[in-house]
Formats: sequence, structure tokens, C-alpha cells
Amino acid sequence: MKKLLLFFCSILLFVNFSNAQIEKCATMHVLEQHKQQNSPYIKQMEDINVQAQRWINANENNLNFDIKGRMLSIPVVVHVLFHQNDSANQNLQYPIIQSQIDVLNEDFRRFNPDTTQTRAVFNQITADAGIQFCLASKDPNGNATDGITRTKVTKSFNPFTAMDHMKSAATGGKDPWPSDKYLNLWVCDMSFAGFVFVLGYAQFPGDNPLTDGVVIQYQHFGRTNNPTAAPANLGRTATHEVGHWLGLRHIWGDADNCIATDFVHDTPNQLKASSSDCNKTLNTCVDSLVDLPDMVENYMDYSSDICMNSFTKGQSQRMWSQLFAHRMGLFTSDGCGGQELQVMPDLKNILCFNNCDGEISLDVYGGTPPYSYSWSHVSFSSPTVSGLCQGSYTVTITDSDAASSQITFNLNDPQTLVANLVGNQDISCDNCEDGSIQTQVGGGTGNYSYSWNTNPVQTTANANNLAPGVYSVVVSDGCQTITLTDSVVNPFVGINKNRYNALKVFPNPSTGVVYIENAGLQPLTVSVINLMGETVFSSDYTGTEEKITIDLTGKVSGIYFVKFNSKDQVMVKKVTLSLNH
Repeated sequence: MKKLLLFFCSILLFVNFSNAQIEKCATMHVLEQHKQQNSPYIKQMEDINVQAQRWINANENNLNFDIKGRMLSIPVVVHVLFHQNDSANQNLQYPIIQSQIDVLNEDFRRFNPDTTQTRAVFNQITADAGIQFCLASKDPNGNATDGITRTKVTKSFNPFTAMDHMKSAATGGKDPWPSDKYLNLWVCDMSFAGFVFVLGYAQFPGDNPLTDGVVIQYQHFGRTNNPTAAPANLGRTATHEVGHWLGLRHIWGDADNCIATDFVHDTPNQLKASSSDCNKTLNTCVDSLVDLPDMVENYMDYSSDICMNSFTKGQSQRMWSQLFAHRMGLFTSDGCGGQELQVMPDLKNILCFNNCDGEISLDVYGGTPPYSYSWSHVSFSSPTVSGLCQGSYTVTITDSDAASSQITFNLNDPQTLVANLVGNQDISCDNCEDGSIQTQVGGGTGNYSYSWNTNPVQTTANANNLAPGVYSVVVSDGCQTITLTDSVVNPFVGINKNRYNALKVFPNPSTGVVYIENAGLQPLTVSVINLMGETVFSSDYTGTEEKITIDLTGKVSGIYFVKFNSKDQVMVKKVTLSLNH
């Protein structure tokens, strides 16, 4: 409470009451207060975020995931708390309450008429979140209800002393309905000394279930209530706060810098919150890939209600990930009269190239159990199928009322493992041990290991500090293995060093034809040997030729050794063949 109290005191110190600055959202202040109090739920919220991110990663990488193919109806109970001395204004009537539900449905389904005001640069990332809301038609006891409770109170729930007091009858408010089945939305007076400082706040998934929900200042609830309350008069305070309740953060990452994150990949970086206006010229941060302007039309900014008009695809995915991570009870809630079928998949891709060890497991919610499963390409009728090869798989899930849902999954096969020795370095002097061989690896599972026949064994991609000799490396990705062989030579043994240096083999690398400039070796036998020790070319020369031409265009690309035999001298040069077959 101390942290929160300081926040509101700072408002009082710097703002004239006659022109009070309104804080649009106190959600992060409440979260900070809970951290200061060492709330046991903080760790749970962190774990939920980790689990949600794991779900996002799985869906981005493995699943043809179309958010528009999903639909969740969330039952809402609106707790109207009205002061007995101001019942006419605070005891909101049904049309105002229904207008707020309409706004939530329009905004979360992207049915809002002002979608045309979204700038073209953002059209590819805006989204229908596939989430809709209803005033609950059943209460926790299964009785019919209009989804509204009304409680006469004797005080305002000012933020100095009454944070969350509206959420409990014991502190003068109204107890929540089970937060795992309903969205509790309290509407009350949070003013202090007659002035409004906070429009609303919410609680993130995983926090205390006894206070879980959203609180809205009554003047800013609904589309038709108090039209003079601009710029927050179109019901989008609730849209913003319900976004928090579903796990979204502020678009600027709640820090005045360009590196803070809202944990969503497609929202542009933003230096700070907008100022309840709609300045579409702002571009306060440079984005790394495509530099986008500040998305002031995003519901999770602090723009005016008339400016806000969109969520992004990434925000939609984060909301669903938080639902699956913590708010699963909403999928089986009958507060709206029943749920559509919902499917949470768990995909295990194929581990090794050309194997058939993939698996798909399904958790199904909503509809009317039991469920039946019909899979394409495999003779399974269960929610889990295994032993799958690379390919596309479609499952049709049908409940006992004949409602059905169809989803397609893609299982990916790792590429085949590819490895080559791309270059080596012979020793630089007689008796040196500074040779090296380099390995280039691709494909496979990406989990590469290396084992060289050196003493001691080297386990890196490149082998170093090598003496002259033949070396091999076993490359593995945990599934496939490849053995490669190369050599480090001592070009200084038994030869005239000046003559060796004058002996030229070019171009190197070559695309097929190799030229040799002799250095006075007479007579001369030239041989070309591959890494397998096979002689692929051999010819005798008098040694008087100015230039020798060797055509290797019919050979495979790779490393070859050109061997020169002249009387009692043997010299070896290395050449790399790089053919464009």
C-alpha cells in the first residue's frame, strides 16, 4: 500500500484539483504493490508467463494456427456498487451495461466500425482475437440471471485506503463470483474528495482469485454513459483493462525507453505512453526490422477512446496463451449457456531425419462430452496419435450433440545431416605442429557433436595444433553420423624449399581446369589423389613444359592432392575443386 499511496500522493502534490490529471490505468501500480507485499501469487504469475510463452512458441513453429478458427465466450458478471446518496448516477441501468458488453465484443472481435481508422501500415497485423463476452445467463448455483448484481454502499472506494475493498462484502463491497468461471467486473466510485484520479484497473492471470477481475470508474463505463466524459467516453477503458485481465501489458512496456517489452512480437517499440490524444505522427523508437510508427490506435496504449481501434495478432496469441495457461475454467463455464468446442494441441515434431516418431496430443474443452476423433491418413480414433511421419494431418472432433471442429497440423522432418571439410592449413615450418582442419556442418537436428582421432581427442568443429598426418572426424547430430578424412602435410620434407615455393598450382579453388607452373623438375610425374586415397589423374611430363594443364571437370567437388614425383623428390600441393554441376 505504501508504494500505491506514494503514487497517488504524487498526483496530489503536482496537480491542481481544479484541473486534475487522470491516470487511465492503475493495473501496473497494483501489481507493483503486490510485489512490495511479497504476494505468494507473484511466482505463480511468473510461471504462467513462462508456460504461456512455451505455448506461443509451439504454435508459431509447429501448428497452422488460425486464431479466427477459435471462439471463446466469456460470461461477465457486472457488480454495480452505488452510493445511496447518488443512486441516479451510480446505479447504472441495463442499457448502459449492455452497451459496455457490446463495446467489448466489437473491439475483441474487430467488429468495431472505426477499424477504417487503422493506418494502412498496421492492417497486416491487426486481428480478430476470437474472444467474445456475454452477460452471464446462469449464476454459480445454476439459476437464471441477467448477469448484474446491485449493491448499495455507504462510501466511495478511493485509492488511498480502499484498493480492492469493492471486491468484498466484508469491506463494504460485493464478493466475486468464482473467478475461474466468470469475468467479475466491478463498477463503482473510486473518486477522492470529489475528484476522479483513476479510470480503472485489472488483475493479471495468476494473482489472488478472491480479487480477480476488473474495476471501472462508473462515469467511464459503457458507451452511452456520460458522453461528456471524453476522451474516455466510448467504453474502451474496459477494453483496455480486460486486455490486462487476459495477460496483455501496456504497448510501451511500462518503461520510458525503447528496449522495454510488452512480450508481444508484432507491436512496435514505443518510448512511453500516449497522452490521451491521437498523435499519429509519433515514431519514438527505431524498430530493428521494419521501422513502424507508434501504434497509438492500439487498445493497450493510453490514447483517447476515439483513437483506439485494434489489437494485433501477437496480442491475440498472447491472450489465448494466457487463457490456456491459467483460465481454463472459462472453456467449460456454462455462464453463457454453453461453449463451442476448443482444442489445445501438443505437438512433438519428428526427432530424426526420415524417422516416423512424431506425435500429436489434443486436450478438448467445451461442447458436450464425450468427444470422438477422426484423423486423416492414420487409423486412429483417440486424442493422441503417435508414430507419425512428416506431413499434414487433419482431425475432426465431434461432440455428443454432433457439433464438430476441424484442425490441420503440420509435422516437420529435420533435414538430412550435411558435413564437409572446407579448408585446412598445413604446418608452417619443418617440425611444427600448427596445422588445422575446418569442418562445416548443416541440416540435421542442429545438435552437432564432433570427435577427432587426435590425442587427446578434440571435440570442436575445427581441429587445431596438428602435426603432419591423416585425420578423421565423426560428426553427429544425435541421429545421423558422417565420417570425414583429411590430412595435414609437411611440404618441407626432402625437398628443395625454393623449388617447392616456386611450384604453382592455380587457380585454387578451381572450377575444373587446373594449371601447373613447373619449377625445373625433370622428368616429372603428376598425380591427383582424392580424400579416399584414389588416384583420379596421372600423367608423365618431360619437365620442359612452361605450363601443364589438368582437366578435372568430370570429378566431384572437394579437396584433392596434386603429387609431383621427380627422381628422388616428392612434393604435394593441395587444390580445392568447386564445380557447378
